[in-house]
Amino acid sequence: MNDAMKKNLDRQLSRVQWTAEDSKAVCCRMREETEGAKRKWPTGFALVAVLMMAATVALAVSSQAGMLDFLHHFNAYIPGDAQTYVQKDVAVFDHELVTVQVRESYYDGRTLRLTLDMVPKEANMLLLGSTARFDDAWQEVIGLDDAAGDLADTRQVEDMVSPDTKLYRVAVEGKTAGVWPFAPGQTAFENAVLDPETGVLTVYHQELFSDDQPKRTVEFEVTLSKYPGEVKDGAVYAHTLEVTSAAKKTPTYESEAVVDYPQAGAQINRLLLEVKPQEIYYFIEFTAPEYQLTPHRTSSAVLFEFVDAASPAKRLPYGLVGTYGVRRVGEDQYVQWGTLGRDELHDSYLLRAHDADDFTRYETMSIPVTLVNDE
Repeated sequence: MNDAMKKNLDRQLSRVQWTAEDSKAVCCRMREETEGAKRKWPTGFALVAVLMMAATVALAVSSQAGMLDFLHHFNAYIPGDAQTYVQKDVAVFDHELVTVQVRESYYDGRTLRLTLDMVPKEANMLLLGSTARFDDAWQEVIGLDDAAGDLADTRQVEDMVSPDTKLYRVAVEGKTAGVWPFAPGQTAFENAVLDPETGVLTVYHQELFSDDQPKRTVEFEVTLSKYPGEVKDGAVYAHTLEVTSAAKKTPTYESEAVVDYPQAGAQINRLLLEVKPQEIYYFIEFTAPEYQLTPHRTSSAVLFEFVDAASPAKRLPYGLVGTYGVRRVGEDQYVQWGTLGRDELHDSYLLRAHDADDFTRYETMSIPVTLVNDE
């Protein structure tokens, strides 16, 4: 992800305060997109070898994308021992249309990551990701790394199906209470890739929770929607998993004093860091002026970024969660949350304040932290 894309994404997500109305609006837009898609069937090539595959769960999945393959796509730091905290062959759920194999699971008390293989059970059936379209490039459907794709292959999804193809888009939605910063039913992140050799669609699903629990009962739904067609024209499968944190202990660090930012008109009251197996979670508790988002919603006019001490023009990279946000906890009181790479544990951090709207940068202050809990 280039700097321009990151900056734009930061601006859009930095004030995330998701509501039920937001969820409804997004679902409506997705439904309109689906209904408006034009159906165009080719008369030639079809994925015969894939779509006529035998329906069985005893597939060799060694070629399927793994969790770390999806995480590498974030360009974030991945610890060398990251895979050791990933549970394998978690569960299998058998349904009339697909077999759902929860092949990998990672849970650290705050974040759940799942790798799910969707194995089609009918002949001439093609599974796609939840946002796929007929005009999507085929290379994007079957690959995660854009640079590794075949540039000479200009085919689109519509070129790979025939009139009798049973085409479904697959979505995985978290239903567990406490999902944060999104409402239940809205995933924090989802991605998918199709293995053209087996016809298995692998979905990466990630959820963040508002609290840290060593064990949790998580609920999610797998929805198969006929494409093109109404969202209701498909199947919904509900699943439950019991997950236990891979973090045997969570070393916690925090700052000791209030730090003022006069130019920004703000102050950091506390910086808290929790070290988990795959990344470091941070929470910046601060006071700042409010910014009017809508007539009925406000957020902070100031946000903070971690500055690379070795290169002050650069920010420290995100952790594997892949983004950050802010929530209001009182009048002029906010908490900015996010993650850093697990290799970014230091005795002190440089935090630079900036305008939350136009990224005008203010002063940079050094904030030392000390270990307060090693359990």
